[in-house]
Amino acid sequence: MDVTPACPVVRRRPRPAERVELALVALVVAAAAVAAPSSLAWSLPLGKLVAYAAVVLLAQGLVRDVARLVWRRARGAAAPAVTQRALCLCAESSVGLILVTSGVLLSLVGVEQRVVLGRAPLALGLLGLFMFGFVAKDWVLVLRRVEDHATVAPGWPTSPGRGPEPLAPLQSPG
Repeated sequence: MDVTPACPVVRRRPRPAERVELALVALVVAAAAVAAPSSLAWSLPLGKLVAYAAVVLLAQGLVRDVARLVWRRARGAAAPAVTQRALCLCAESSVGLILVTSGVLLSLVGVEQRVVLGRAPLALGLLGLFMFGFVAKDWVLVLRRVEDHATVAPGWPTSPGRGPEPLAPLQSPG
C-alpha cells in the first residue's frame, strides 16, 4: 500500500546565499548577545517594540534583495525569465507591513504597556525574527478573486493522483 503524506516535505540543501544569510544571522544574534551589557534592561512601549520588530524583519528582506541584485549584476547574469504572472505579496513583507501598522496604531491609541528586555530576551527575539524572515522569504500570498468561498478547500495543493483529494464542501446534517 502506497501511503503518500498529506504534506510532503521537499528536502534540499541550502543554496550558497542561504548559507551566507544563516551565518550572518548567527553573527548578528551573537553580537547582540555579547555586545549588550549584562545589566541591560531595555524598557519600551509595546507599540514601539512591535514596530521595531517589523523594521528588523523588513530590513532583513531589503538587505537580502539588494545583495541578490548586486551579486547578479557583479556576475553579469541576466534576470531570470518570467514564467508566470500573478498578483501576489511576499509573505515576509506582508507580515512586516502588518506589524508596522499594528505598532503605529498601538502607539497612536496610547497603549502604554511597557516591555522590558534583557540581554537574553533581546538575542532570542532577534533570532526568532531572523529565522521567521529566513523561512518566510520563500513564500508568497497569491491573490485571486473567488466568488463562492465554499468551493475552496484549505490545504496544500496536490497534483492529480498524488496525495489526498481536496475536501468536499461540508454538508449540514439532516
